[in-house]
Amino acid sequence: MLFALAAAKRDLKGRAAKLGDIKPENIFINDDGKARIASQYSWPGEIPSFERATDMENYNYNGLLAPEDVSELQRGSLENDNNTHSEIFAIGATIISAGILNNFSSVYHYKNKTFNTQAFREIKHTWANSERYSPIFKSIVLNLVDSNPGERLTETELW
Repeated sequence: MLFALAAAKRDLKGRAAKLGDIKPENIFINDDGKARIASQYSWPGEIPSFERATDMENYNYNGLLAPEDVSELQRGSLENDNNTHSEIFAIGATIISAGILNNFSSVYHYKNKTFNTQAFREIKHTWANSERYSPIFKSIVLNLVDSNPGERLTETELW
């Protein structure tokens, strides 16, 4: 799944600022067992996650925004195209969500535009203590969801 998300992000580079709404519900497995990602080019009407979160009247949003994007929502921003690290966070959060079979609903309250840091730490702790995955894989994914966007892997490093 990590490879499929990184490859989708790489394939759209230069064509779109954002891949779309990265979350487990938007990853599909085809008949050949390959992961496919819903993007602006493969899913009619797909819009980036931040744009969905700004329009709470039309969407009951349940996505995975980076903490700094939630701060931008609080400030009233209507786009986050300049934040190249936000989708890296969403990729990591998607892997964690699928890996621990739990969602991030306790982390976000989009109507109030808040991010619950304590709930986020608890989810990261659950992931870090899981014995299902190798320490290096867990470490890579934890880097993707670092609260400091400057500390996250870049798109180039991810690929």
